[in-house]
Amino acid sequence: MKKQELTFGEVRAMYFDDTALELPPTPLYRLDVKGSRHYFTINPFEDLGDYEVNELDQYRFYSGVTTVTGSTLPKPEQLVKWIADMGYDNAIKYRDERAAYGTLMHTIFAHVLINGSIDLDFVDSLVHQYVNRENVSEVKVWEWSEDIKQDVIAFAQFVKDYDVKPLAIEISLKSDDLGIAGTVDLPCLMTIPTKGFWGEEYKSGEKKGQPKETVKDLRYLCIVDFKSGRKSYGGDVSCAAQLHLYRELWFDNFNQTDIVRSLNDVPEDFTLPVRLFNWSPKDWRTTPGYHLAEQTESFSYNQAMAMLDMYRLSNKPIEERSKTFYSGTVTLGEDPEGAYQVKTAPELAHERVVDDSPTDQWEYLTVDQLVEEIGEGVSDGD
Repeated sequence: MKKQELTFGEVRAMYFDDTALELPPTPLYRLDVKGSRHYFTINPFEDLGDYEVNELDQYRFYSGVTTVTGSTLPKPEQLVKWIADMGYDNAIKYRDERAAYGTLMHTIFAHVLINGSIDLDFVDSLVHQYVNRENVSEVKVWEWSEDIKQDVIAFAQFVKDYDVKPLAIEISLKSDDLGIAGTVDLPCLMTIPTKGFWGEEYKSGEKKGQPKETVKDLRYLCIVDFKSGRKSYGGDVSCAAQLHLYRELWFDNFNQTDIVRSLNDVPEDFTLPVRLFNWSPKDWRTTPGYHLAEQTESFSYNQAMAMLDMYRLSNKPIEERSKTFYSGTVTLGEDPEGAYQVKTAPELAHERVVDDSPTDQWEYLTVDQLVEEIGEGVSDGD
């Protein structure tokens, strides 16, 4: 599977509940260059009279959350060993194929959340079409199909267990203060059993009349990040760091305090705004299973800010980065400057905004697109 070195598009949520949230007003675009993900906005010029302005100054760039964490956090020793044992080229190939699988899993999960159902009998066709469309090589379609079906059932069990209600799906957000942006898989409402003193008292014994700790189902605002690997990500510092940066993006875009207050019938002094989770499937056989690793307390705000400082110290501002393109004829004895061209990130962004309609949505692979090519087959949820 060959990755493109340069891709561009506008990013929009697959789903957005406009009855619960106010959509951020600024459209966000994504520019991927050689595996690094960057986002930018187009800020229209105000009327400046006779002052001349540089058209490239209208682009403001943001570093992608996964790029920040991948550039600053140390690679786990087991990952280094795995790459060494497998060989670099094979490891990269496997990584890209698993990333493709993860994209398909995310897409089908989004379809299930939005439409309420999906017909598993047509997953085989979806997987086959997806593999062809994405040029994934040497993939056993049957294995992917079985895994997707298994994962969808496990996901449906999770949605039922926690009464999950999506507020948005695959929503891209930015923070002007932090200079970062990222795509949040699933901001949602979840019902979670919570220990606390909810007004009950001991009825007898030495503690009679004293407050008694019990469990109560409470509604929480949560951010869930999906992982397609079949293990628990509870101890993965990179996953925890990503979620905490996503939480900061959420804080910068939405007033979560009002939402949280409206969710919980709890005492005034009880607050735990925005709980963070990694969800991943299990390799279950008889009972649908999944991992749900809470990361709310796994990484701190101070750690996140230190990580961002490290990233800024070791990386040029995106506006100063460039990519060299090679084309034309090289003739000995002549100046070769006509055979290459260096373009900065703002130039690349401007070029693509001018050449491509900025209203074109980023090409998320949707189930509907696949069905269009295959024919009928996926339930519409009615």
